[in-house]
Amino acid sequence: MKFQNGKNRGMKYSRIYLLACLISLVNLCGGQESSLLWKVSENGLAKPSYLFGTIHMICQDQIRLAEKVERAFAKCEQLTLELDLDEADFMSRMQQQSLNPNMVNISGKMNEREKSLVNAYFQEHYGTDLSQLGILKPFVLISMMYAKAIECDTAGSIESTLLKKARSKGWEIHGLEKIEDQISLFDSVSVEEQLSWMVKYIEDEQHFKALMRQITKAYLKEDLNQIARMNDEFPEYADMEEVMLGERNRKWIDTIVKQAEKKPTFFAVGAAHLGSKSGLIKLLKQEGYQVEAVF
Repeated sequence: MKFQNGKNRGMKYSRIYLLACLISLVNLCGGQESSLLWKVSENGLAKPSYLFGTIHMICQDQIRLAEKVERAFAKCEQLTLELDLDEADFMSRMQQQSLNPNMVNISGKMNEREKSLVNAYFQEHYGTDLSQLGILKPFVLISMMYAKAIECDTAGSIESTLLKKARSKGWEIHGLEKIEDQISLFDSVSVEEQLSWMVKYIEDEQHFKALMRQITKAYLKEDLNQIARMNDEFPEYADMEEVMLGERNRKWIDTIVKQAEKKPTFFAVGAAHLGSKSGLIKLLKQEGYQVEAVF
């Protein structure tokens, strides 16, 4: 079956990005030069800022920053991620937002076949089932499935690596949106539809794992066009492309401009947000900035 359209601080932040991975991992971008790093300059900026595309979940031993990224980072003075991970109550708010309203168990939304399938999957991979996990929103459960699909003992995120570097420099750290904004993206899609995504992934788990291997390989090669060609393999893509990308990018532009004007900033967001007709590269060019791929 092929999918159709339709303890240390570092580890803590890796777990946070289990929840973020659905939002931009599967829609990285296309139609741009093959680079994850872009220089933003001119239009009144005293110094350039840099825009870097990340992948929110990857095996820890595959995390590495290219020399060009290290050089660009060294020229900046603050870090901006999708979320401000330094907010004092960040973790408690994230946990609260991850629960179904009134802690209703989603198992009641599935038929017996689906429930049996999902229970067997989580029992095998996490040692428990919907009797405990069912109070979590479907996208949280799907993010847990992504963590298993990358097939490694320790999942990590590039964001946590950048965060550690920024802290070592004493930089200010900012976010482009709140955790509530990010999680609420899935409210535009019914619980039943989200559960159907989960079932599709479980029904062809091997294809899911193969797809994640291909995407990781393409990301490490900075092959954005190859990643874009794989988009329709993910069932959530067709339902949420505009919500996950276009709408958010347009909301972020004012903040990006203000921060770049204040001081040279290293912006690190899911690579989905870079390209396409509603991508940050095009939007920044429309604002009058020079945006150049860095190789």
